[in-house]
Amino acid sequence: MNRTYTPEEMEWAGTEVARQGAGPEAIPHFIAGWDYARNEFFPHDKDTLEQQVRIVHRHVIDWADPKWMGKEQYRQTPVIFANGNEGANWQEVPRLMAQLCESDLLWTDPEAFVIELLRIHPFEDGNGRTASIILNRRSPGYRGLPEVEGWVQHA
Repeated sequence: MNRTYTPEEMEWAGTEVARQGAGPEAIPHFIAGWDYARNEFFPHDKDTLEQQVRIVHRHVIDWADPKWMGKEQYRQTPVIFANGNEGANWQEVPRLMAQLCESDLLWTDPEAFVIELLRIHPFEDGNGRTASIILNRRSPGYRGLPEVEGWVQHA
């Protein structure tokens, strides 16, 4: 099946990948995550929201890459952002993600959902790219990530 993408989608993918510090080889994986999100995300007869977030993430980081073999999807290490802020305790990530995804926040305030996702920082890599895809899927035309207290742009 051939997929087509708008110039805006391709520019967005390149911008997000670069902003998050990944190289150009990450663009096809970002597009694969976006493709899943725009075509498969949200139907209630499918996976739970948490599962769908994890599927987008798997596409974004190229889960088939051997460097991910044998690893848990949720991070199992502490994370400290470039500005000194810390992500959630890694041992709390599964509970926090379940709680976030079971809330109505994605439907009532998509930006707040994404901000909380970034604060939890559930994955070892690809959090910002995953969050950007989810926010754009929920709020068509939204590009990038919201800025809160000056730190989310470094997530």
